[in-house]
Amino acid sequence: MATRAGEMPNPGKSDDRFFRNGAIAMTLVIIAGFSLNTVMGRSSFAAATLVHAHTLVFMGWAAVCLAQNILPTGGHIALHRSFGWLAAARMLPMLALGLPCQTCAG
Repeated sequence: MATRAGEMPNPGKSDDRFFRNGAIAMTLVIIAGFSLNTVMGRSSFAAATLVHAHTLVFMGWAAVCLAQNILPTGGHIALHRSFGWLAAARMLPMLALGLPCQTCAG
């Protein structure tokens, strides 16, 4: 299938729905898992500031990931590409906050 420069082939709506539904499921599992830990008392809001910063950055990543999978399904390709740059910019804070929090878990 030949395409013009800058165009992306559309693999089909079933592929779009698969990735969108997978991102929705992933986000729901993340929210449910952390909510369950809070409700059961294994996590509290009295945690260190570093843990709260880690939470905000990584939950933000889940939101960007979800948006990145929903936007193309709705035909919002330009916004999807803009969010791609936002996702790339989140890499450094995620690395900076993810590595120190490895010691928090142990």
